[in-house]
Amino acid sequence: MKNEASKKGLKRIYTVSLASILFLTIFTYVDEDQYNDYIGAWLLLIFWVVKILFDFISNRREGNKKLAVFDLLLMTAGIGILAWQCLVFSR
Repeated sequence: MKNEASKKGLKRIYTVSLASILFLTIFTYVDEDQYNDYIGAWLLLIFWVVKILFDFISNRREGNKKLAVFDLLLMTAGIGILAWQCLVFSR
């Protein structure tokens, strides 16, 4: 019973966080300011990393170790790309 409640709470957090990041991404892409396109691209990468994080958690719970390792590698690559873009953009 408690396990079902935690899954339901995690699903709610998953849906709300991804929907809000996706909404902000679309909002920054359709804005007339060209600077916001860079922010939209970062938000899209953040969306991707957060989605893979929740997939990683799901695969770990289900016992899919190979998929969990693959998700961890993709998440590391996404965080690396975000860090690289932050360093390039800050110059």
